Amino acid sequence: MTSGTAKNMRLFQIYYNNETLESLDNGFIPLDNTQPERPDFYEYWPIRTALLNQEFEEEEYLGFFSPRLKEKTNLTFTDIERIVEKSQSEVISFSPCFEEIACYPNSFIQGEVVHPGLLRVAQEIFDDLDVKVNLANLIQDQSRIIYSNYFVAKYRFWKEWLQLTDQIFKISEDSKSTLGDTLNFNAKHRTGANYAMKIFIIERAVSILLETKKINAEIGVDMNNIPVTWPGGEKLFATLMDLDALKGHFVKTKLPAYLQFYEKHRWEILRFLSVDKR
Repeated sequence: MTSGTAKNMRLFQIYYNNETLESLDNGFIPLDNTQPERPDFYEYWPIRTALLNQEFEEEEYLGFFSPRLKEKTNLTFTDIERIVEKSQSEVISFSPCFEEIACYPNSFIQGEVVHPGLLRVAQEIFDDLDVKVNLANLIQDQSRIIYSNYFVAKYRFWKEWLQLTDQIFKISEDSKSTLGDTLNFNAKHRTGANYAMKIFIIERAVSILLETKKINAEIGVDMNNIPVTWPGGEKLFATLMDLDALKGHFVKTKLPAYLQFYEKHRWEILRFLSVDKR
Protein backbone atom coordinates (compact mmCIF):
# COMPACT_ATOMS: atom_id res chain seq x y z
CA MET A 1 0.00 0.00 0.00
CA THR A 2 1.31 3.44 -0.88
CA SER A 3 2.25 5.37 2.23
CA GLY A 4 -0.39 7.78 3.54
CA THR A 5 -3.27 6.49 1.42
CA ALA A 6 -6.26 4.26 2.14
CA LYS A 7 -6.34 2.65 -1.30
CA ASN A 8 -4.06 -0.22 -2.22
CA MET A 9 -1.82 0.95 -5.06
CA ARG A 10 1.73 0.60 -6.29
CA LEU A 11 2.98 3.18 -8.76
CA PHE A 12 6.32 2.45 -10.43
CA GLN A 13 8.66 4.63 -12.47
CA ILE A 14 11.22 2.98 -14.73
CA TYR A 15 14.86 4.06 -14.80
CA TYR A 16 17.66 3.11 -17.20
CA ASN A 17 20.79 4.61 -15.65
CA ASN A 18 21.95 6.83 -12.77
CA GLU A 19 20.79 9.95 -14.57
CA THR A 20 17.22 8.75 -14.99
CA LEU A 21 17.24 7.29 -11.45
CA GLU A 22 18.08 10.72 -10.05
CA SER A 23 15.32 12.31 -12.15
CA LEU A 24 12.53 10.11 -10.77
CA ASP A 25 9.69 11.80 -8.94
CA ASN A 26 9.64 11.16 -5.20
CA GLY A 27 6.90 8.73 -4.26
CA PHE A 28 7.18 6.38 -7.23
CA ILE A 29 8.70 2.95 -6.65
CA PRO A 30 11.88 2.87 -8.77
CA LEU A 31 11.77 0.05 -11.33
CA ASP A 32 15.27 -0.97 -12.40
CA ASN A 33 15.87 -1.39 -16.13
CA THR A 34 19.61 -0.69 -16.13
CA GLN A 35 20.58 -4.22 -17.23
CA PRO A 36 17.54 -5.63 -19.00
CA GLU A 37 17.56 -9.25 -20.01
CA ARG A 38 15.82 -8.21 -23.24
CA PRO A 39 16.71 -4.62 -24.15
CA ASP A 40 14.92 -5.06 -27.50
CA PHE A 41 11.58 -4.89 -25.67
CA TYR A 42 12.31 -1.57 -23.90
CA GLU A 43 9.66 -0.68 -21.27
CA TYR A 44 7.56 -3.78 -21.90
CA TRP A 45 10.25 -5.95 -20.34
CA PRO A 46 10.48 -4.36 -16.86
CA ILE A 47 6.67 -4.14 -16.72
CA ARG A 48 6.36 -7.79 -17.70
CA THR A 49 9.05 -8.82 -15.22
CA ALA A 50 7.33 -6.99 -12.37
CA LEU A 51 3.95 -8.53 -13.17
CA LEU A 52 5.42 -12.03 -13.37
CA ASN A 53 7.69 -11.88 -10.34
CA GLN A 54 5.83 -9.78 -7.77
CA GLU A 55 2.63 -10.55 -5.91
CA PHE A 56 -0.34 -8.21 -6.25
CA GLU A 57 -3.95 -8.22 -5.12
CA GLU A 58 -6.78 -8.35 -7.66
CA GLU A 59 -8.15 -4.90 -6.71
CA GLU A 60 -4.75 -3.28 -6.30
CA TYR A 61 -4.03 -0.33 -8.61
CA LEU A 62 -0.76 -0.55 -10.56
CA GLY A 63 0.97 1.91 -12.84
CA PHE A 64 4.29 1.80 -14.70
CA PHE A 65 5.59 5.15 -15.94
CA SER A 66 8.66 6.29 -17.84
CA PRO A 67 11.03 8.96 -16.49
CA ARG A 68 9.43 11.43 -18.96
CA LEU A 69 6.07 11.44 -17.18
CA LYS A 70 6.30 15.05 -15.92
CA GLU A 71 7.57 16.28 -19.29
CA LYS A 72 4.78 14.56 -21.22
CA THR A 73 1.84 15.19 -18.88
CA ASN A 74 2.75 17.92 -16.34
CA LEU A 75 1.73 15.39 -13.68
CA THR A 76 3.64 14.42 -10.55
CA PHE A 77 3.41 11.36 -8.34
CA THR A 78 1.25 13.35 -5.93
CA ASP A 79 -1.18 14.25 -8.73
CA ILE A 80 -1.54 10.66 -9.87
CA GLU A 81 -1.83 9.28 -6.35
CA ARG A 82 -4.61 11.76 -5.57
CA ILE A 83 -6.57 10.89 -8.72
CA VAL A 84 -6.25 7.14 -8.19
CA GLU A 85 -7.24 7.48 -4.55
CA LYS A 86 -10.58 9.01 -5.58
CA SER A 87 -11.24 6.65 -8.49
CA GLN A 88 -13.49 3.62 -8.68
CA SER A 89 -12.63 2.92 -12.33
CA GLU A 90 -11.00 -0.21 -13.71
CA VAL A 91 -8.55 1.84 -15.78
CA ILE A 92 -7.38 5.46 -15.45
CA SER A 93 -5.64 7.01 -18.44
CA PHE A 94 -2.82 9.52 -18.05
CA SER A 95 -2.01 9.35 -21.73
CA PRO A 96 -0.07 12.19 -23.38
CA CYS A 97 -0.23 13.10 -27.08
CA PHE A 98 -3.77 14.51 -27.11
CA GLU A 99 -3.26 15.88 -30.63
CA GLU A 100 -2.69 12.35 -31.94
CA ILE A 101 -5.63 11.05 -29.91
CA ALA A 102 -7.94 13.69 -31.40
CA CYS A 103 -6.68 13.74 -34.98
CA TYR A 104 -6.59 10.03 -35.74
CA PRO A 105 -9.45 7.51 -35.58
CA ASN A 106 -7.36 5.15 -33.44
CA SER A 107 -3.76 4.69 -32.32
CA PHE A 108 -3.00 2.09 -35.00
CA ILE A 109 -3.91 4.48 -37.83
CA GLN A 110 -1.75 7.09 -36.10
CA GLY A 111 0.97 4.43 -35.84
CA GLU A 112 0.80 3.81 -39.57
CA VAL A 113 1.72 7.48 -40.14
CA VAL A 114 4.79 7.45 -37.91
CA HIS A 115 5.75 3.77 -38.33
CA PRO A 116 4.75 2.79 -41.90
CA GLY A 117 3.57 -0.80 -42.12
CA LEU A 118 2.26 -0.96 -38.55
CA LEU A 119 -1.42 -1.11 -39.47
CA ARG A 120 -1.03 -4.18 -41.68
CA VAL A 121 1.23 -6.03 -39.25
CA ALA A 122 -1.01 -5.28 -36.28
CA GLN A 123 -4.10 -6.50 -38.14
CA GLU A 124 -2.31 -9.72 -39.08
CA ILE A 125 -1.30 -10.23 -35.45
CA PHE A 126 -4.80 -9.75 -34.06
CA ASP A 127 -6.28 -11.92 -36.80
CA ASP A 128 -3.80 -14.64 -35.88
CA LEU A 129 -4.80 -14.30 -32.20
CA ASP A 130 -8.50 -14.37 -33.14
CA VAL A 131 -9.07 -10.91 -31.68
CA LYS A 132 -12.16 -9.56 -33.42
CA VAL A 133 -11.14 -6.07 -34.47
CA ASN A 134 -10.99 -4.19 -37.78
CA LEU A 135 -8.26 -1.62 -37.24
CA ALA A 136 -8.90 0.26 -40.50
CA ASN A 137 -12.48 1.06 -39.41
CA LEU A 138 -12.03 1.29 -35.65
CA ILE A 139 -13.10 4.59 -34.05
CA GLN A 140 -11.83 5.28 -30.54
CA ASP A 141 -11.89 8.47 -28.51
CA GLN A 142 -9.68 9.59 -25.62
CA SER A 143 -11.25 7.05 -23.29
CA ARG A 144 -9.81 4.13 -25.29
CA ILE A 145 -6.57 5.49 -26.79
CA ILE A 146 -3.54 5.33 -24.51
CA TYR A 147 0.08 6.06 -25.42
CA SER A 148 3.38 5.34 -23.64
CA ASN A 149 1.81 2.83 -21.20
CA TYR A 150 0.61 5.84 -19.20
CA PHE A 151 -2.28 4.28 -17.35
CA VAL A 152 -3.12 2.94 -13.91
CA ALA A 153 -5.36 -0.11 -13.67
CA LYS A 154 -6.42 -2.79 -11.26
CA TYR A 155 -4.18 -5.82 -11.22
CA ARG A 156 -6.90 -7.98 -12.75
CA PHE A 157 -6.80 -5.73 -15.85
CA TRP A 158 -3.02 -5.89 -15.96
CA LYS A 159 -3.25 -9.72 -15.95
CA GLU A 160 -5.34 -9.57 -19.11
CA TRP A 161 -2.93 -7.03 -20.58
CA LEU A 162 -0.06 -9.42 -19.85
CA GLN A 163 -1.89 -12.32 -21.44
CA LEU A 164 -2.48 -10.36 -24.66
CA THR A 165 1.01 -8.84 -24.87
CA ASP A 166 2.66 -12.17 -24.08
CA GLN A 167 0.86 -13.71 -27.04
CA ILE A 168 2.43 -11.03 -29.22
CA PHE A 169 5.76 -11.66 -27.51
CA LYS A 170 5.59 -15.39 -28.26
CA ILE A 171 4.87 -14.77 -31.94
CA SER A 172 7.89 -12.47 -32.14
CA GLU A 173 10.08 -15.17 -30.59
CA ASP A 174 9.15 -17.79 -33.20
CA SER A 175 12.07 -17.82 -35.61
CA LYS A 176 10.15 -20.06 -38.01
CA SER A 177 7.21 -17.67 -38.28
CA THR A 178 6.98 -15.10 -41.08
CA LEU A 179 4.74 -13.05 -38.84
CA GLY A 180 7.32 -13.27 -36.06
CA ASP A 181 10.01 -12.04 -38.42
CA THR A 182 7.78 -9.13 -39.43
CA LEU A 183 7.39 -8.11 -35.79
CA ASN A 184 11.16 -7.93 -35.47
CA PHE A 185 11.70 -5.75 -38.54
CA ASN A 186 12.96 -2.31 -37.64
CA ALA A 187 10.33 0.39 -38.05
CA LYS A 188 10.75 4.04 -38.87
CA HIS A 189 10.80 6.07 -35.65
CA ARG A 190 11.69 9.75 -35.37
CA THR A 191 15.01 10.10 -37.22
CA GLY A 192 15.94 6.44 -37.53
CA ALA A 193 14.80 2.85 -37.71
CA ASN A 194 16.30 1.28 -34.61
CA TYR A 195 13.14 0.01 -32.92
CA ALA A 196 11.38 -3.22 -33.85
CA MET A 197 7.75 -3.07 -34.95
CA LYS A 198 6.76 -5.28 -32.00
CA ILE A 199 7.45 -2.42 -29.58
CA PHE A 200 4.90 -0.11 -31.14
CA ILE A 201 2.23 -2.80 -31.42
CA ILE A 202 2.66 -3.96 -27.81
CA GLU A 203 2.42 -0.35 -26.64
CA ARG A 204 -0.97 -0.04 -28.35
CA ALA A 205 -2.32 -3.35 -27.02
CA VAL A 206 -4.05 -1.60 -24.12
CA SER A 207 -6.39 0.08 -26.61
CA ILE A 208 -7.37 -3.29 -28.03
CA LEU A 209 -8.05 -4.65 -24.56
CA LEU A 210 -10.24 -1.65 -23.71
CA GLU A 211 -12.11 -2.20 -26.97
CA THR A 212 -12.71 -5.92 -26.57
CA LYS A 213 -13.72 -5.53 -22.90
CA LYS A 214 -15.93 -2.53 -23.74
CA ILE A 215 -14.27 -0.46 -21.01
CA ASN A 216 -13.84 3.29 -21.13
CA ALA A 217 -10.82 4.52 -19.20
CA GLU A 218 -11.30 7.40 -16.80
CA ILE A 219 -9.35 10.46 -17.97
CA GLY A 220 -6.76 11.36 -15.34
CA VAL A 221 -4.85 14.10 -17.15
CA ASP A 222 -5.62 17.76 -16.52
CA MET A 223 -6.98 18.92 -19.88
CA ASN A 224 -6.28 22.54 -18.90
CA ASN A 225 -2.61 21.79 -18.31
CA ILE A 226 -1.60 18.94 -20.61
CA PRO A 227 1.44 19.74 -22.82
CA VAL A 228 0.84 20.26 -26.54
CA THR A 229 3.64 19.02 -28.76
CA TRP A 230 2.54 19.99 -32.26
CA PRO A 231 3.59 23.52 -33.28
CA GLY A 232 0.46 25.67 -33.24
CA GLY A 233 -1.54 23.01 -31.47
CA GLU A 234 -2.17 25.14 -28.40
CA LYS A 235 -4.15 27.62 -30.51
CA LEU A 236 -6.48 24.84 -31.64
CA PHE A 237 -6.81 22.95 -28.39
CA ALA A 238 -10.53 23.61 -27.97
CA THR A 239 -11.06 22.46 -31.54
CA LEU A 240 -9.09 19.30 -30.81
CA MET A 241 -11.38 18.62 -27.86
CA ASP A 242 -14.40 19.08 -30.13
CA LEU A 243 -12.81 16.71 -32.62
CA ASP A 244 -12.38 13.98 -30.02
CA ALA A 245 -15.95 14.55 -28.83
CA LEU A 246 -17.21 13.85 -32.37
CA LYS A 247 -15.56 10.44 -32.19
CA GLY A 248 -17.16 9.78 -28.83
CA HIS A 249 -20.60 10.72 -30.13
CA PHE A 250 -20.16 8.44 -33.13
CA VAL A 251 -19.15 5.52 -30.91
CA LYS A 252 -22.25 6.05 -28.74
CA THR A 253 -24.82 6.70 -31.47
CA LYS A 254 -23.35 5.15 -34.66
CA LEU A 255 -24.85 8.12 -36.53
CA PRO A 256 -22.79 8.64 -39.74
CA ALA A 257 -23.00 12.44 -39.49
CA TYR A 258 -20.66 12.50 -36.50
CA LEU A 259 -18.03 10.51 -38.36
CA GLN A 260 -18.45 12.59 -41.49
CA PHE A 261 -17.90 15.82 -39.57
CA TYR A 262 -14.97 14.23 -37.76
CA GLU A 263 -13.21 13.20 -40.98
CA LYS A 264 -13.80 16.59 -42.58
CA HIS A 265 -12.48 18.59 -39.64
CA ARG A 266 -9.56 16.34 -38.75
CA TRP A 267 -8.14 16.76 -42.26
CA GLU A 268 -8.58 20.52 -41.99
CA ILE A 269 -6.60 20.57 -38.74
CA LEU A 270 -3.88 18.26 -40.06
CA ARG A 271 -3.44 20.47 -43.11
CA PHE A 272 -3.44 23.63 -41.01
CA LEU A 273 -0.76 22.23 -38.70
CA SER A 274 1.19 20.81 -41.68
CA VAL A 275 1.29 17.39 -40.03
CA ASP A 276 2.27 14.30 -42.03
CA LYS A 277 -1.19 12.93 -42.87
CA ARG A 278 -0.66 9.83 -44.96
